Amino acid sequence: MLFAQEEMGLPNNTLKDAGNLTGANKPKVSEQLLEKARKEPDAVIKDLESRLSGLSVAEADARVKCYGLNEIALEVLDVT
Repeated sequence: MLFAQEEMGLPNNTLKDAGNLTGANKPKVSEQLLEKARKEPDAVIKDLESRLSGLSVAEADARVKCYGLNEIALEVLDVT
């Protein structure tokens, strides 16, 4: 897992420390994302039916039609 973190430019302790946060500081992360984060990169690529070189244009188009755009939902925090 540390190898993947280094590839993404994350500090080695990013995922480890995230589990120690509590209350308002604890990030809201889906169980599915946590499951993937615990796996080896090759296993995740296989699970996602992908490959290191990425998807072809046709495969990507088919996934957009099936799953929608690859967008990240943002949570707006009320700071008042």
